[in-house]
Amino acid sequence: GLLDAYQRFRDNVFHDTPVITFDYPDDRELFNFGQKLDQKCLDFVYQQVLKQCPNAKIVLFGSCRGAKCVLEYATKNPKHLAGIIV
Repeated sequence: GLLDAYQRFRDNVFHDTPVITFDYPDDRELFNFGQKLDQKCLDFVYQQVLKQCPNAKIVLFGSCRGAKCVLEYATKNPKHLAGIIV
């Protein structure tokens, strides 16, 4: 779903904006809602993007349970965000 949505949006919305996507398989053993490990994973990717481009305005893109993780992260880390798509 994320790949399809990105392909539809990329030419009209993203241009040169970094996009971080976050989603999970629906396996029961991986089932959670944006807990500490998920936030650390998302933060790691976010910080790596900023290392490469310190003035980046980033779009966070989350699907299903990934949307919950993206929303939680965005509320705590609004700096450098161009937007969120859930």
